[in-house]
Amino acid sequence: MSKSEKLMFISNSGGGSSGHGPSENITNEMTWTVVESFFSEYGLVHHQLESYNEFVLSGISHIINADNRIEEKEWVVEFGEVTLDRPSHKEISSEIRKITPKECIDRDITYQASLHVDIEITNPSGSKKIHEKVLLGYVPVMVKSELCNLYPIRHDNQALASLQEDVYDTGGYFIIKGGCKVIASQERTSPNKVYVFRNRKTSPKYEHYSEIRSCSLSGAHSTTTQVGMLKGQISVQVPYIEMSSIPIGTMFRALGAKNEEEMICYILPNRNDKELLTILIKSLEHSWECDSQNMALHYIGKRGKKFSGTKVNDKSEKEEAIKSEAISYSRHLLGKEFLPHLGEGEDTFVKKRFYLGYMVLKLLYALLGRSRLEDRDHFANKRIATAGVLLSQQF
Repeated sequence: MSKSEKLMFISNSGGGSSGHGPSENITNEMTWTVVESFFSEYGLVHHQLESYNEFVLSGISHIINADNRIEEKEWVVEFGEVTLDRPSHKEISSEIRKITPKECIDRDITYQASLHVDIEITNPSGSKKIHEKVLLGYVPVMVKSELCNLYPIRHDNQALASLQEDVYDTGGYFIIKGGCKVIASQERTSPNKVYVFRNRKTSPKYEHYSEIRSCSLSGAHSTTTQVGMLKGQISVQVPYIEMSSIPIGTMFRALGAKNEEEMICYILPNRNDKELLTILIKSLEHSWECDSQNMALHYIGKRGKKFSGTKVNDKSEKEEAIKSEAISYSRHLLGKEFLPHLGEGEDTFVKKRFYLGYMVLKLLYALLGRSRLEDRDHFANKRIATAGVLLSQQF
């Protein structure tokens, strides 16, 4: 019987008016057969190995390429191709040779790979010079990962035995100065998902608030954004502007919304919902002083730590320059740090307006009792951060 025929048989067996199906005949012993089959095929550390492989094969490159240009006083440094070598060790005789995990344990050596990157430097005159394979640092290597020297012979017991390696060793650990180390997976709240809670403990002490931990596509960069209700006003907590919450209308204006009517369209699926409109209009009217995008950007930018205590008016060129810098800083902040899972840059502002509207809507629904508050400890709201994710964040 083919796979499709088996699926058709199961589907037909589960139907009918009687409601009886094959699930009634499934016992606990049968489920353990499935569990044993999974571990016999993939092993106990498959999740750690796959996570680490993702980190070394693509994660490191994505992190470097995401921000690969540094400018400083007319000098420009750009990072190019990234190369990871297999683990090796430099002997006293200056010979560099490949090394195995067993040898690292016996000799108290760290099992690591050298990380090289091509660097292009442009001087103030405009001339460029490329430095190939510059040593950037070292990365610990997980035993039996794709970077490990044992990976090509991992299924060859005779070859492993000839190197005095344990043929039953499944890997999944690191060797640091001869000691075997394991990165323990961490249970965390699921990222890129909006949750609604009440009674925020730190300032501003929102009565109700929606929250998201936004994680970039590379998985290495994350920020937290909150939209909350305090004394009848809705405001936003923007990353890196921790001392002040931004009125919701000002935030929409900074992201490019032209007027209050457009803002309502981003938030409400039904503009005839008077109960929601009553709450929303009161908050939008609170942002009347910012009637243009630049004014809204300046309002946000000057509240950053960089501009704290700086007074700005339009009477002098210096103060005008400070105002321009605050606007530029705000654009950078909203483009890169605000909801980074939607992408970076000003071309993402449209998506971020819609997502901000979704966060406000979830907050309003919970406020009016139309939806439930979230349970932080519910298993559906949890994710497991494995070795590759944790190493990406450290890198």
